Amino acid sequence: QAEKLALLLKMPKNKKSMDGKWQGVTLRGDVLSGSISGYMQLPRQDYFEISVVITKTRPLELDQGHKDDSVTVRMGPDMKKLVKVAVVKNEPNLEGQYRHVVKYRIRGDGFAYRFDWACQSMDPMLEKRLSIERGFFELYHMEDLEIVIPPKESESQEVRCVSSLVKRMRLMSSASEAKGLGELIKAEENATKSKHFDSDWIHNYPQRYPKRKKFVKLIRNEIIHRAKLKVARQEKEEAELKALIEAEGADNVTLTSSAPPRATNARLEASRKAYTLRKRSLYQTEVDTAGALVGKRIEILEGRAWQRSVVSAVKIDWVQDGLVPKATHKIVPVNEKEKKNGPASWEDLSRRRWYERVEVKVKEVDEEAAARWKANEVRRAEIEKEKEEDALKEKLKLERREEWANGLRSDEEARRQESLEKSRALFEKFNRKAAKSSLGKGAINLKMLRVIGDYRIGLGTSTGLPQVIKKREAHKIATNEWVEEQVMAELDPIEREWDKRQEKLAEFIEDQREAWEDADAANADRLKRVEYKRSMELRVIRENKTKDLRKRLVIPNFEQLIPHATTFSCEHLRCRSWGDAYGKGVRCLDCGTEMSRSHESAKQQAGIGSGDNPALVDQVTRHRRNEASYRFRTGAEFKAVLNERLRLEKDRREVEEIDPLFYDFVDPEYIYDLDRRHRIELKGRNVVRQGVQWRPEEMEQTLEELKEELDAITDPSLRAARDEEVNAWFDEQNPPTFRRSDLKHLAQFRQMIQTHGRISNFRMRIGELEHTIETLKKDAAGCIGVLEFLHRSILGLERDLNSIEADLNQVAMVVQLGVTAQKQLRESREVTMLAALELRDKEMALVGAVEDAEEAEANSLALSKTVREVIRRRVVAERLLSGLLRRVSITRRRANAMLPSRSDAAREVHSMHYRQNGVMVPTPYGYCKVLFYREADDMLLCQLPFGSPRARLYLPLAVPMQLEKAKEDAERLSMERDEEQLRAVYKWEKQMRRDEYLQMNKEERELREHFRRVDEAAAEDKAIAAAIVQGVKDAQNFLLMSDGKHMLHSRGEKLLKGQMNSRTREIKAWKGVGKIPKQMTKWEQRSFVLSTFPDESEKFVAEQKALAELEAKSVVHARHRRHLEDTTVAFIFDLFVSEMLVEVCTGELSLDIEAKRRLENDTGLHFQDPKNMPFAVYSTLSRWWTEEKLWLRSNLEKWGAATVQDRLRVASDADKAAARKKKLEGSLKKMKEQERQSIECEAMWLAEKEVRKVYRAQLRACLSERRAMKNEESETRKYLKELALIQEAKEKDKYTIEGLEGSGSVGMSDKEKRRLEVKQYNITKQRLKKERELMGEQDQLSLAMRVEELKQEQLKILREQMGLVEGSDLVVEKAKANEADMDPEQREQIKKEREERKRKAEEAHMKHEEEARKAFEIVRRAAHVKQAKVELSWMEIEEEARRGESELEYHTASLRRIHLIAQQKGQEELRAKAIARQKRKEADKHVANLEHAQKWHQACELQADKCRRTNDRVQRDTKYMDTTAIAACPGFFYQRLTAVKLHHLLSKLYFTKLLLTITNRAELLATERKLNEISSSMQHANRQLKSKRLAVAALWGDLRRNELLRIKRSDLGTRMFKGWQKNIISGAFRGWVQFWMWQQGVRSAFELDYAVLKHQLDMKRMKPTIQEANERKANTVTEDYTTMSLSGKVPEGIKKRKPVIPKTLHQRHVARPVKCRHCSVFFLEGQNHATACAYHPGEYKAACPQWCPGLTPKCAAHRSKRWTCCDVRELGKFGSTGCRQRFHMGVESDPSYASAVAEKEKYFSEAIAEAEAKMQVITQQDMKDLARKVKMEQLGEIAETVEKDRAIAKRADLFNFSQTLLDTYKEEAKQMK
Repeated sequence: QAEKLALLLKMPKNKKSMDGKWQGVTLRGDVLSGSISGYMQLPRQDYFEISVVITKTRPLELDQGHKDDSVTVRMGPDMKKLVKVAVVKNEPNLEGQYRHVVKYRIRGDGFAYRFDWACQSMDPMLEKRLSIERGFFELYHMEDLEIVIPPKESESQEVRCVSSLVKRMRLMSSASEAKGLGELIKAEENATKSKHFDSDWIHNYPQRYPKRKKFVKLIRNEIIHRAKLKVARQEKEEAELKALIEAEGADNVTLTSSAPPRATNARLEASRKAYTLRKRSLYQTEVDTAGALVGKRIEILEGRAWQRSVVSAVKIDWVQDGLVPKATHKIVPVNEKEKKNGPASWEDLSRRRWYERVEVKVKEVDEEAAARWKANEVRRAEIEKEKEEDALKEKLKLERREEWANGLRSDEEARRQESLEKSRALFEKFNRKAAKSSLGKGAINLKMLRVIGDYRIGLGTSTGLPQVIKKREAHKIATNEWVEEQVMAELDPIEREWDKRQEKLAEFIEDQREAWEDADAANADRLKRVEYKRSMELRVIRENKTKDLRKRLVIPNFEQLIPHATTFSCEHLRCRSWGDAYGKGVRCLDCGTEMSRSHESAKQQAGIGSGDNPALVDQVTRHRRNEASYRFRTGAEFKAVLNERLRLEKDRREVEEIDPLFYDFVDPEYIYDLDRRHRIELKGRNVVRQGVQWRPEEMEQTLEELKEELDAITDPSLRAARDEEVNAWFDEQNPPTFRRSDLKHLAQFRQMIQTHGRISNFRMRIGELEHTIETLKKDAAGCIGVLEFLHRSILGLERDLNSIEADLNQVAMVVQLGVTAQKQLRESREVTMLAALELRDKEMALVGAVEDAEEAEANSLALSKTVREVIRRRVVAERLLSGLLRRVSITRRRANAMLPSRSDAAREVHSMHYRQNGVMVPTPYGYCKVLFYREADDMLLCQLPFGSPRARLYLPLAVPMQLEKAKEDAERLSMERDEEQLRAVYKWEKQMRRDEYLQMNKEERELREHFRRVDEAAAEDKAIAAAIVQGVKDAQNFLLMSDGKHMLHSRGEKLLKGQMNSRTREIKAWKGVGKIPKQMTKWEQRSFVLSTFPDESEKFVAEQKALAELEAKSVVHARHRRHLEDTTVAFIFDLFVSEMLVEVCTGELSLDIEAKRRLENDTGLHFQDPKNMPFAVYSTLSRWWTEEKLWLRSNLEKWGAATVQDRLRVASDADKAAARKKKLEGSLKKMKEQERQSIECEAMWLAEKEVRKVYRAQLRACLSERRAMKNEESETRKYLKELALIQEAKEKDKYTIEGLEGSGSVGMSDKEKRRLEVKQYNITKQRLKKERELMGEQDQLSLAMRVEELKQEQLKILREQMGLVEGSDLVVEKAKANEADMDPEQREQIKKEREERKRKAEEAHMKHEEEARKAFEIVRRAAHVKQAKVELSWMEIEEEARRGESELEYHTASLRRIHLIAQQKGQEELRAKAIARQKRKEADKHVANLEHAQKWHQACELQADKCRRTNDRVQRDTKYMDTTAIAACPGFFYQRLTAVKLHHLLSKLYFTKLLLTITNRAELLATERKLNEISSSMQHANRQLKSKRLAVAALWGDLRRNELLRIKRSDLGTRMFKGWQKNIISGAFRGWVQFWMWQQGVRSAFELDYAVLKHQLDMKRMKPTIQEANERKANTVTEDYTTMSLSGKVPEGIKKRKPVIPKTLHQRHVARPVKCRHCSVFFLEGQNHATACAYHPGEYKAACPQWCPGLTPKCAAHRSKRWTCCDVRELGKFGSTGCRQRFHMGVESDPSYASAVAEKEKYFSEAIAEAEAKMQVITQQDMKDLARKVKMEQLGEIAETVEKDRAIAKRADLFNFSQTLLDTYKEEAKQMK
C-alpha cells in the first residue's frame, strides 16, 4: 500500500442517498458558502504529490444544480502561505463525469489546506452539492524529461519540455527561505526606482510597504530568524546523533561528510536492483497472502448490505520508489448459485470491509426435504427454460414484424425516387424549350442583370470580392437558375402527393402494429389468468403445509410457563378492528383505547409502554442517565430499579457492572480532537457530535431556528421532508442509552485497534532497521578489503606512466615541429591563392565605377541650376507677398481705427431720442419725463414721479441709454431663445408630419398591394381549381376513347414485362427451398394486364390532374414575374434619377462658385465668411452693400445742404436773440431782486431763530461754568485750610526733623506732597473735561451753521439753473411756507405777484421750448451727417481691405505651391549630390583596394617560397627517433622508429596506463564514498531505531495511562491505593480543612486592608476630582446653553466655553501646503529644514566615473550616463536620488497669493491715483491756504462768540439768580440735549 492518508472526515451518510460508498465532506444544505481548513504532518522532508478528488454527493442524478457552484482549493506549506491550486466548477470533465482530480506538489515535511465552497442555491437534501472525497499523498518521482502539452483554452499552444532539475528548482524556489532571499535581492536592486515595494512573502498575500528600507530590514530579520531556527534544529539533531554514538559505541557509528557516490550507471543500476529485491523480499508474505485470496468466495460490504463476491484475479503495484506492494483484487459479484451478477471491479480489500465465506457442512440431512428440494430445482429449471424459449419466440416475432414494415417503406421510397427523376427530366426538357420564348427570355434577362449586379458588389463570387463577369456567363447562370426554379415549382405538387402516400403507408403500418399489440395483449391476459390460477393453487398448498407444520411445532399450555408481572394499566391484549362510513381502526376491548393512534399518546412518547409503572420508568431513566448522582429513598426502591434494569437490559447490565472501565468518547479520539478544533464551523452547519460540545441553550436556540424555518415553508412535501430532517437531527443529539453505550464501546475499540496497529507498525519498522544495520556492517567489511588491493596496485602504474610520459613529450615535440612546418607551407600557399582571387575581384569591382560617378555628378549639377531658378522665383513671390501684406495690414488698421468713430457716430445719432424735451426715458427710479438737456456735460434733468413739489433728477445721458440697451439685449436674448425653441418645435412637428405622411403613404400602398394580392390569389385559386377539374374531365373522357384504352394496355404490358423479369430472377435465384417459382402463362399475363387497368386509370387521371395544375400555376408564375419585372424597372429608374440629381446639383454648385469668383473680380467686393458662398447669396450681399453706399451718399448731399441753411439761419437770428436776451435779463434781474429780498427775509428770520437758540445754550454754558468755578473755589479754600492745619500740626510735632525726608519742602513729608499732587491733578482733570465738553458743543453748533450756509448756496444755484425751465415755482413753494407768519394783506399782494410771475415764466418757457426744438433739429441733422460721412469712409476702406486680403490669400497659396516645388527640387538635388558623392567615394575606394591587392599578392608569393625551403629542411631532420619506453627497460634497450609511428605507439600505451590508473583511482574513490555512505546510513538507521523505540515506549505509556484514566474509581483505588487510600484521603481532608481555615483568615485580613486603603485613596482623589468637575462644568458649553443662545435667551448660571482663538492670516498662510519648485513635493513652512530637498549639484550626462583618468581602453565599458557629482547612474525624478540637501523652495508665483496681492495693489493704486488727482486739484486751486484761511476765520468767529458769551455769563452774576432757577434751567438744557 502506498504512503497515503485521508485528509478529511467522512461525511455522515444521507438517509435518502442510494450511494452508500460515498465518503467525504460537503457544505451544509441551508447555507451558500463555507470553508474547511487544517494542517497535516508528512512522514519526512521530501517531495510529495497531494491528490484530492472533488465529486458530487449524487453523481448519477440528472439534475446536478447550478453550473456556477464551485470549490476553491488552496494548499501551501502553512496557513499563511496558501496558494490557490484550482477552482472546480460544477461541470463535467472531459469524460462526462462529475469527478475532478486536483494535484499539488510540495517539498517539505507538512502542508496546510483550505477548501472554500460557493453555491448559488440552497440544497437541504444534499443532493447537488460538490463534495471532497478522501485525499492521498505519495512521494513525487520526477521524470528526467517531461513533455508539457498546453490545454486547448490556453493562448500559447507551444509544447514545452521540462527537466527534473527545473522542476526541483521550481519546488525549491516556492520554499520559504529561497523566496525570501529572492525578494530581498529584488528589493535591494530596485532601491532607487521607487520608494515603496510590493511583496507577498511575509503574509502570503500582496501587500505594499511604503518604505523600501524598512521592508529590507524586516525581511532580513525574518530570514535571520528562520536561519537561527534551522541552526537550532540542526544542533538538536547533532545532539541526538552524539547521544546515539555514546549509546551504540564509536566503532559502530562513523561520522563523515563525504559527497554522494559517483559510480558508473551500470553499477548504480545493479546496486539499485539489489536494494529493491532486498526490500521487496520483506513484503513477500503480504504478496503471498494477496495471491492466496484468488478464487476465494467472500462477502464484501456495499453500502449497508453485504454482497456475495468471488476474487478472480490480483494485481500487485509497487509504490514508494517501487519498494512497497499495493495489492488490488478483481471482485466479481455472484448470486446464490455462484453465477455472475454484475460487472467486475478492482478493489483494494485493505480499505474495504469483507470476510471469507465458508461452507458449513450439515451433519444430519432431512431426506424428505432434500427430495422436495431436488424436485423443486428440476421444476424451477424447466420453468426457466420455458421462459427463455418464450422470450426468444417473442424476439423473433418482433424482428419479423419490423422487417416487414421496413420492406414496405423501402419499396415505396424506391418508387418515389424513380417517379421524381422521370418527372424532373421531363420538366427540365420542357422548361429548356420555354426559356427560348419571349416570356422566358424576359425573366432570364432580369436575372442576368441581377447576377451582373451581384458580381459587381462581390455576391456569388468565389473570393467574395467584386468581379466583372461576361454577359454570356451571366446569361448561362441566369438560364440555369430560371430553369431550376421552374422545375422545382412543377415538382412541388408531385412531391406533396408522394408525401401523402407515405403518410398513408405509415398509417397502415401503425394500424397493423396496433392490431398486433391488441392480439399480444389478449394473449398476455390469457397467460396471466392461467398464472394467477396456478399461483392460487400453490398458495392453498403452502397454507395447508404451514398449518400442518404449526400443529407439529405448537407446545400445549405454553401460556402457563410465562410469568405474569404486575401491571399498572391495560396491556391491550384483546383488540378488535372496526370500521364504518366515517373511518376505521383498532380498538381495545378492555379499556376502549384506539390502538391505531397509540403513537400519539404522551406515555408512548415518553417511553412508557402498556402495563408499565410510570414512576419506575422515570426512576430507571434517571438511574441510567447518571448512576453516581442518583439518590434513592428506600432500599426497596433501589432494589426495584436494579431488578428492573436487570430485567430490561439482561446481559448488558451484568457486563456493565463487571466491566472495570468506563467510556467517555462516542467517536475515536482523533475525530473528537478534530471536532474540537472545528467546532465553530461544525456548529454553524448543525453537526451534532461529542467533540463539537453543544450547550443546552445552544441546542434549544438552534431547534427554535429550525422550527421557525420549518414554519416558513409552505410546500407540504418540502415541509414534510424538512420536518423529518429536523426530527432526525434532534434524535442525534440525545441517542438512546444503549445506542450511546454501544457507540462508546465501538469508538474505544477503534481507538485500541488504531493504537495496536501503530505499535505493530513500529515493531515492524524496528525489525527492518535492525536488519538494515546488519546488512550495512557486512557491506563495510567487503569495502575495506577492496581498498587494500587498490592501494597496492596503483604504485606500479604510476611509475610506468611517468617514463612513458617523458618519451611521449619528446616525440610529440618533434612531430609537432614537422606538422607546424607543413602547416605553414600549406597556409602560405592558401594565402597566395586568396591574394590572387582578391586581386581579380578588385579589378572586376573597379569596372564602370568611375563612369557612374561622373554621370551622377553631371545630374546633380543640372538639378542645382533648376533649384536656383525655383528659389529666385520664390524670393520674388515672397517680396511681392511682403509688400501686399504690409499694404493689407495698413488698410485693415485704418478700417479698424474707423470702428470706434463709427460706433460713436451711431451712438450719438441714437442719443438724439433721449435729448428731446418731454420724452420718457428709463431711470433707476422708473420711466421719467425729460425736462432739460445740458449739452456742456451731457446731463439730463428729469422729473421724478414722486414728491411735492415733484422731485428733479440730474442724470447722465449714458445711464438711460445703457438701461435701454440692457433691456433690449435681455429681450433679444429671450426672443432668440424662444425663436430657437419654436424652430426646434416646428422642425420636430414638420419631421413628424413628414414621417406620418410617408408612413401613411407606405401603409396605403401596402394595403392596396395586399388587397390586390388577395384578389389575385383568390382569382388564381379559382383558375387553378377550374383547370384541375377540366383536366380530370378531359382525362376521364380520354380513357373512354380507343386511344385511352390503347394507352392503358401499353402501360399494363410494361408492368407485365417487369413482373416477368422478377419471376425470371426468382427462378434463377431459387435454391430448392419452398415453392418452385414458375413463369406466367398467357392467361395469367392477360389477367394481369386487365387487373392493372383500374390502377393505371387512377394514375393517369392523377397525372393529368397534376399537369393541369402545373400549367395553371405556370400561368400564375408568369403573371408574377411580369409584376416583379415592373417593380424592378421602377426601382432601377428611381436609383438612376437620384444619381442624376446628385450629379446635376454638384455641377450647378461648381458653376455657381465660379460665377461668384468672376463677380468678385468685377465688383471688387469680397466676403471672406463663408468660403464657399453661393452666387445668389453673394449677389444679394453685394447689392445690399452698393445700395447702402448710394443711400448714404444721397442722404449726405441732402443733409449737407440743410445743415448750411441752418447755419445761415442761426447767424441771422443771433441779433434777435441778443435783444430778447437783454430784455429778458432785465425782467429776470428784477425778479431775482424780489426773490433775493424774500429769501433774505426768510434767511434773517431763520438766523434770528438760530441766534436765540445759541444765546440760550451760551447762557446755560455760562451758568454751568460759574457753578463749576464756585465748586472749585470752595475746594481750594478747603484745601488751604487743610494745608494750614497740617503745617500747624508739623510745627507742634516734636518728632519732626528738618531735612530728614523730601528734597525741597520743609516741614512736609513725601507722602503729603504726593497726596497734594494727586488732588491738584484731579482738579485739573475735571476742569479740562468740562472745557472739552463746551468746545464740543461749540464745534457742533458751528458745523450746523456751515451746513445751513452750504444748503442755501446750493438752492441758489438750483434756482438759477431752473429759472428758464419752469419759472420761480420753487421760490413760490418756498415762500408759501412763510405765509403763515404774514398778515392777510401781505399774503394777497404776494399771491398776485406770484400769478403774474408765473404767467410770464410760462410764456418765456414756451418760447424757450421752441428755440430748443429748433436747436435740437439742427444738432440731430448734424449728427446724421457725421454718421453718414464716417460710415461711407469706413465702407470704402473696408472694401479696399477686403480686396487686399483676397489678393493676399491668392498670393499666399501661390507662394505655398512654390515652396513645395522648391522643397521637392531641393530634396532631389540633395539626393543626387549624395548619390554622386557615394559613387565617387566608391570609385576612389575601388582604386585604392586594387593598389593594396597588388602589393599584398607580391608579398604572399615571396613568403610562400620561403616556407617551402623551411619545410624541406625540417622534414629531413625529424624523420626518425630512439626510445626505451616500449620495451619497458628504461636506460638498457633502445629502439629506433619513425617519429610518427613512435608517437602513435607511445600515445596508445600512455592512455592505456592512464586509463588503468584512473579506473583504479575511481574504484578507490567509489569504494571510499560507498564506505562513507554506509557509515552515514548506519548512523541514520541507528537514530531512527532509537527514535522508533522511544516512540513505541511513549505509545505504550499513553495506552497504559489512558487505560488507567478510564478505570472506575473503585477499581482504581483497589488497584493503586489499597491500604493507603483511607490514610491519604483522611490526611488530605485534614489538610484541606486547615487550608480552608487559613484562607478564610487571610481573606478577612485582605478585605480589611483593602477597605482601609480604598477609603484613603478615595479621600485623596476627592478634592482634585471635584475641582476638575467644577472646571469642566464652568468651561463646557451644554446643550441647553447652545439651544438658548440660538433663541437669544440665555439664563444666568450657564456659562459659555472659552472662545477658541482663531488663527491669524499669517498663521493660515504658513500652515498651507506649498509645492517645492525643485522636487515637486508638498511641504509646510514650519517643517522645512536644510536637508529636506535632495538634489545633484552636477550634470547628468554620458561620462566616466570620477576615479577614471579618461581616454583609457576601459572607458568603452564603463562610460554611460551618470551624475558627474556622485557617479549615480539613476536619473531619478525631481532629484530624488540627489547626493546633496537643501531647503525646500516654494514656487515663484503662487496663483492664489498673487491674485490677492494683485487685488490689494490694484486697490491701493486706484486709491493713490484718486488721492493724487485730488491733491493735484488741491495744489492747483491752492485749497490748503483757502482751507487754512477759512479755518482761521471760523476759529476767530468762535473765539469772538465765546468771548461774547463769557461777557454775558459774567453779567449774569449781577442778577443774583436763585439756585432753584439755575437748577430748572439746567434740567431744560439736559432735555434739549
